[in-house]
Amino acid sequence: MPLRLHETRNLRLRESFRFAVDSIVAKKTRSALTILGIAIGVAAVVTLVAVGTGSQQSVDASIDQLGGNTLIVLPGGSGGTATATHRTELTHSDVQALADGSVPDASGVAPGQVVNNVMAQWRQSSATIGLVIGTTPEFLDIDHDTLAAGQDFTDFAYTMHYRQCVLGSAVAAGLSPRDPTALLGQDIPLAAEPFRITGILASKGYADQHSIDDRAICTGTAVEDYLHGFIHPGMGPVDAIAVAPNSPASLPAAKQEITAVLDARHHVPDGRSDFSIARASAVGAVGSAANGTLAVLLGSVAGISLLVGGIGVMNIMLISVEERTKEIGIRKAVGADPTDIIGQFIGEALMLTILGGSLGVLLGFVTSRFRIDGVEPSIAPYSVYLAFGMALGTGLVFGLYPAAKAARLQPVEAMRTEVG
Repeated sequence: MPLRLHETRNLRLRESFRFAVDSIVAKKTRSALTILGIAIGVAAVVTLVAVGTGSQQSVDASIDQLGGNTLIVLPGGSGGTATATHRTELTHSDVQALADGSVPDASGVAPGQVVNNVMAQWRQSSATIGLVIGTTPEFLDIDHDTLAAGQDFTDFAYTMHYRQCVLGSAVAAGLSPRDPTALLGQDIPLAAEPFRITGILASKGYADQHSIDDRAICTGTAVEDYLHGFIHPGMGPVDAIAVAPNSPASLPAAKQEITAVLDARHHVPDGRSDFSIARASAVGAVGSAANGTLAVLLGSVAGISLLVGGIGVMNIMLISVEERTKEIGIRKAVGADPTDIIGQFIGEALMLTILGGSLGVLLGFVTSRFRIDGVEPSIAPYSVYLAFGMALGTGLVFGLYPAAKAARLQPVEAMRTEVG
């Protein structure tokens, strides 16, 4: 009974697969080295992308701790200038509107009254505080500030308009170089108005070449009373609004939600916002750009490693064609067509790359469990699929030429060739 077409095709596929397996088993050392080459390339892709991802997460966490991911809403924007019927300002009512749950991608909102270059004096020492921020107790959490000594002022102090402050480490060191903690509980004149020091902030260093520690964070109501000169504290405009996104990834969503809420409240003409929203520090954008470049560089290096492994596959396949010329001639003489020959060699190349790719993914997972140059690698799922897909593509591409070369051999000429 003659075989059906699909049965014949299946038989030929099984025969090609058997020949491919026999070839790999017959040349164990050569096959193992080829598999190892592919495995190293795939492991390099998985590991280096994991290093890049881990580095990005580390930088994001550092930026977040510096407060660089905090969103700052400022008056003035694309709508720009104030008019007789529309003033460009932010108010405490805007702060309340943002804090009432209408920005689900934000975890905290605080108003900010800003006074620059305020003179402070204690005993024989004096210092000019670069930035005095009048705000609520929530601001320290929003800005990811921590206290080195003392405590934050309370909601009660804010409500009662008590004059209280926490000082940046640079300010505290300038007023009391030997023992900054001696300032705790003391009334320090700020622009001739005494403010009680309740805490000293831990140092945060520099951003954009400016010291983050040259500041004081005070009760916003007292700043409005004594430093800002508002007639009705708590009712007038605010200089800025600080908003903490839930995470660095939620920054864009939080920004869109803030825009929607404030645009609706301000009834902005022509749909143009009369405020602007920016990150608290440009270091966030710089860090993200630097890590993007690093990820591309690491991925490129890993891709080159995989390319080298692919060249190794093509090399072993070309050698295999040369060594098995007579075998190919015999197969073609007994009825194998070019498709069978191509299937045999492509199958051999794909088996080598599948084995190498699988081993490489395993190696990548193992190596990514160790810290590399202080970075905790974090495996990105896409890198596994990408690396394995690249391995298969490499095996297919680099196995195609040797397979085509074998398929073009003429049976009579091939059978004449003596295999050494």
